[in-house]
Amino acid sequence: MPDAQDNTERPVTVEMGSNQLVGADPKRILEAYSNVMSGRLRKPQTPPLWDGKAAERIVSIIEQEI
Repeated sequence: MPDAQDNTERPVTVEMGSNQLVGADPKRILEAYSNVMSGRLRKPQTPPLWDGKAAERIVSIIEQEI
């Protein structure tokens, strides 16, 4: 089983509230689970430039190249 992460390559997701890092501590895992299931989380924000249109931009770039 892979080690639980205590860091992420996308820290902005933690900063903006759309992700949590809890590591391998069972108490922290259960606490985070409980918070999610009970709705006790701050409302996540969308990180800047994350507009859901990355695929469209990639396709546009590829089409310009072919």
